[in-house]
Amino acid sequence: MPENVKLRIQQMGFGDLLKLRMGNISDRYLGRFLLDCVKEDPLRLQISRKVLPITPQAVAAVFGIPSEGVSFPKFSKQEMDKAKAELRKKCDELGMEGLFADKNKYQKLGTNGVPRWVLKHYVHQQSPQIPEIDEWAVKCFMMCVCNALLFCTSNEKITGYDYLVCKDLSSLGGYNWAKAVVDDIQSNITWWKKRRDATTPTLPGSIAFLVVYYLDNLECAPVQALPLDLPRSSLFKKDLVQKIIKLDKRTLQNGTMSFGVLPSFRNLHDMSFTLSLIDFYLHQPVSRGENLSMDDDDDDDDDDDDDEDDAHTGQGASAEVNDEDSEEESQSDSTEKSGRASEDDLSKNPSCHEDAEEEPHSSGPKQSF
Repeated sequence: MPENVKLRIQQMGFGDLLKLRMGNISDRYLGRFLLDCVKEDPLRLQISRKVLPITPQAVAAVFGIPSEGVSFPKFSKQEMDKAKAELRKKCDELGMEGLFADKNKYQKLGTNGVPRWVLKHYVHQQSPQIPEIDEWAVKCFMMCVCNALLFCTSNEKITGYDYLVCKDLSSLGGYNWAKAVVDDIQSNITWWKKRRDATTPTLPGSIAFLVVYYLDNLECAPVQALPLDLPRSSLFKKDLVQKIIKLDKRTLQNGTMSFGVLPSFRNLHDMSFTLSLIDFYLHQPVSRGENLSMDDDDDDDDDDDDDEDDAHTGQGASAEVNDEDSEEESQSDSTEKSGRASEDDLSKNPSCHEDAEEEPHSSGPKQSF
């Protein structure tokens, strides 16, 4: 990512997202296990009698995103459909079709589909340091953050909601992002309970948050060796995540995987280290991004994404940890709205999972955040 784009992201109050190095969380069983352990009233992760409250402070400690400000805006389906068309128009004007080595993949996007990897391409391409182009790259980064890390759904096409939230960069620091993540998890609990027994159910919400929050509170040597640094997600590189998962995993008699092998969450009373960590999670001071004013010259060009938007109007979002991307834009029905996958490699930037869609012309490595 160009340094001037990184600088603008930092100035907006989202610099901690650049520290994520989790990569693809490929253990689908862990995502299912944690969603089954999410309980309501109050919202929490509960394994047996052990409880981790799911709060905006916890989300802010994990990701370093603003935890103060106004609630996220709500948009009508008509607004999101229009925004999706705008985003597609913008990307087509920038030559999106030329990024596809297989033109059939482009045709299968449908009328308004824009894959997430296309926006990653715009984020990582060499910037000529022209304000309008830099602003577009920052918008693309933030749309990918919404789509792949914070509000995940079932595939990797950018939604109209993602675009509308990120369209005005000057307003982003004024939103309470941490609360929005909590609200999204809350809204998806009922959706998950109805669909969890499907053959390959999609995993809704910020699975990356649940994974880091859970692993960071297990009592084991790899976790206890971690420093008291924020954001917590910056400490969980892919190899560490896999190591802790291996310690906590077990195979049941029916051959499926479960978790909870490690004896307990950290003892809140015995260790000063633990008390300090819990203080991070429960008493994290609110943070607010800076309302950085920017030229918005190409706002009118930005467009929306696909039908996953209704996930943000009260219906469930869905995110797959294994990046099994559906290529047809409107495969899911309007109540569950397909959308994005969840464990994208926003590691060199944020993510929940890894792209399975067509990549740019060059047969080089995939663009990853």
